[in-house]
Amino acid sequence: MTEHKFVVKLVCYLSDEPEVLTEINFATRKEAEEYRDLALYAMKAKYGEDQTVFDFEIFES
Repeated sequence: MTEHKFVVKLVCYLSDEPEVLTEINFATRKEAEEYRDLALYAMKAKYGEDQTVFDFEIFES
């Protein structure tokens, strides 16, 4: 069984308190970073380079 040590969270900053919308688990930091980078690229392609409402953050569990 693979142990998930890293979590990528999609964080929304629309309100005063940041809200976690999704959490995706990964076994390695490299996998988590690759997912985060691809997700940020897609978000910027859809909403523009200057969007600051959403962010993907990596946490170690």
